[in-house]
Amino acid sequence: MRIAALAGMALLTTLLTRGARADPLPSWPIPPPGWVPALPPAPANELGRFLQAVQSCPPVEIAPGIFVPIPCAAALPKPPPDAPTLDLPLPAIVPVGVDLRAQGLDGPTKDQKQTGVCFAFAITSVLENSLRRQGRADVLSPLHFVAEDGWSDLWRDSPREAIALESSWPYDPVKACRFLDRHDSCEQSYGVQAGSWHADPVLAAERDRAARAGVAWTGRARVLKNRPIEQIVSSLASGREVFAQIDIDSAAWSWRGAKGGVLPEYERADRGGHAIALVGYRTVGASRQFLVHNSWGRQWGDGGYVWMSEASLRAHLRDAEVVEARVASGPIAPPAPAQVPVPAVSAPACAAGTAIDVATGRCAATCQSGLAPFMGRCWLG
Repeated sequence: MRIAALAGMALLTTLLTRGARADPLPSWPIPPPGWVPALPPAPANELGRFLQAVQSCPPVEIAPGIFVPIPCAAALPKPPPDAPTLDLPLPAIVPVGVDLRAQGLDGPTKDQKQTGVCFAFAITSVLENSLRRQGRADVLSPLHFVAEDGWSDLWRDSPREAIALESSWPYDPVKACRFLDRHDSCEQSYGVQAGSWHADPVLAAERDRAARAGVAWTGRARVLKNRPIEQIVSSLASGREVFAQIDIDSAAWSWRGAKGGVLPEYERADRGGHAIALVGYRTVGASRQFLVHNSWGRQWGDGGYVWMSEASLRAHLRDAEVVEARVASGPIAPPAPAQVPVPAVSAPACAAGTAIDVATGRCAATCQSGLAPFMGRCWLG
């Protein structure tokens, strides 16, 4: 906690003495060992908000000299208490490994930069996976998800807006910060105020244009509550990505810890909560590792991905959800599969209107949504 306080105090000192930053990629100052700065005078309410946003969960160094803020677990959006749950069947036999990148079922790696909107990046990655299973190559806009309060839409029977394409409204961390409905360390990074978009007619007009250009509605998210790790495996084996919120560690999740492509084990999570997409698993010896699709750019981990042990995932998982996307416009050509080596799983060819049920390995009629069934049932539409 002392280190966290020093980092927060050093950043506050720098910001108040040099004014607003012009640098589009700010770096977070790190105090030298043993240095205890005095806090400059500041309004009590502003200082309290700053310390809440920065001190308790300091940023993580994702590349040399580049830090990202981590919203504390209390700041991450949570499923509502009455959120629907899902109990996927647990087949006796599943593939020894699944990598949805190799199947062309995972979207691109993105970069949230200095704004704490990891949840929007993780959810849009999961929705892109759903669209790819429907033969589309859409890349969705995390900025629109933040601006339209897409998290609330996940728990509605009828979402209010369809999400626009990234090309229609490209991500801008400053705009994302201004659309946040809570205080975030991005306010100090970019010199803007969260929630200030209401007073900006240009931003309001951009939001309206994105609402008219939506291509994918969000289905209602469902929580994997009972035996979540086993259900995550079942979901991934059926081709479905999983949204997850986990507690992370500053050393293990730093660029030094992740640069080999495999996270080191960690016991104490000192950086609060972080949202990611789980996009695969593999068997290593007698245990499994899970493939994390992160939102810290391609310079982190192995091109933006890292393998996390099942033991770490079990220890630090907060919640896991699945959600499907519903198409709101015409089809777009699907992407070519990425060249990522994974264990091969042989499968027979299926006739038109049918698809391989991964749990049984047999052809079965596709669901109304166009997705393949799992254990003979359309669990997610």
